[in-house]
Amino acid sequence: MSENIPVQLIVAAFNDEKGADEAWKQLKSAKWAGIIGIDNMAKIRRDEKNKIHIKEAGDPGGGKGAVIGAV
Repeated sequence: MSENIPVQLIVAAFNDEKGADEAWKQLKSAKWAGIIGIDNMAKIRRDEKNKIHIKEAGDPGGGKGAVIGAV
């Protein structure tokens, strides 16, 4: 039987891609240090032509939770 473990979804918006990249690095570092658990992370951005781009990290080391950074 599966456990009922709470899952949180975090969405953050940034003014530029550099800010999203820095947050991405900090979250991965916190995951590797055992501070937080992450199941999956993705960065979503819209380019000048209004096209959506998604960069997904998959499981950056295991754990529970989900993080999404949007630009």
